[in-house]
Amino acid sequence: MRHRIFFSSILLLALFCGCKKDKGTLLQNPLDIKLGDPYVLLASDGRYYIYGTLESGIGFDCYSSSDLAEWAYEGRAFDGNTDYSWGTDCFWAPEVYERDGRFYMFYSANWKENPVESEIADWAREQGLFGEIEESWIYGVEMEPDFSGIIGEPVLLLRPPVRTDDTQAEWESRSVTSGEVNRRWTEGSFLLKKDGIYYMMYSANYFGGQHYAVGYATARHPLGPYTKAADNPILEKNIERGGIVTGTGHNSVTWSRDGSQYFCVYHGRTEATGQDRVVLIDRMEIGDGRITVHGPTTEPQVINVN
Repeated sequence: MRHRIFFSSILLLALFCGCKKDKGTLLQNPLDIKLGDPYVLLASDGRYYIYGTLESGIGFDCYSSSDLAEWAYEGRAFDGNTDYSWGTDCFWAPEVYERDGRFYMFYSANWKENPVESEIADWAREQGLFGEIEESWIYGVEMEPDFSGIIGEPVLLLRPPVRTDDTQAEWESRSVTSGEVNRRWTEGSFLLKKDGIYYMMYSANYFGGQHYAVGYATARHPLGPYTKAADNPILEKNIERGGIVTGTGHNSVTWSRDGSQYFCVYHGRTEATGQDRVVLIDRMEIGDGRITVHGPTTEPQVINVN
């Protein structure tokens, strides 16, 4: 399993703009932003800030926008090649939170490979595909209100299906069953609450392959138990439907300034972008225990975030 190790750093952001009212902005996917694991923060200054994983894995860049469509590069938000950094490599999946006038960045660094036994692993060995299967699981833990530490012990929230008759096993095992790679990763979690329900969006399969996709699970408590949705996956490659996007995953969610509209922010690949992960943004809906993502899209769409 891959372990998430958190570190917080203060980011001094002093970018201000007036929020003008208009009829909308034309959004064109994919964005010209080569990042993986994109996370978007709607800050108190009214601007959106996007952070993500670099292909080099050595730090995190930042872009800003007033409308989710046009983005300006703001520079390197965090550099892992510093004397004070505890990480050595694999700087991944940054998330930034604003609290009491400060900005806190959480991220992952380093990882371990541990073979995990399951019926999928047994099947892969019998088929001569892979000798062992690597998995990653999602854990959760309560944090101190000031982010200074944790309360209690981590709790296992989600993991790949163990049995082949699990209804989630087919889509969460495509990287293995297609022979692409020996990885069944449950990762890239994003948690939000609406109408008393906690929705945990997560990604499955290999992040570097075409089968990377997004599903979700629901619970009544932030630490579960979580039930995976019957309509998973809710975001996946569209090339079988005449599209050009593959490898859709590791999403975050942002919203319009008035909170009436949700947007799913994720990375993907196209033939034009090759192995470079690029950012896409699509509308999403949440309600009655369900999440719907209207994507991936590559046709121009008008959005309004005011």
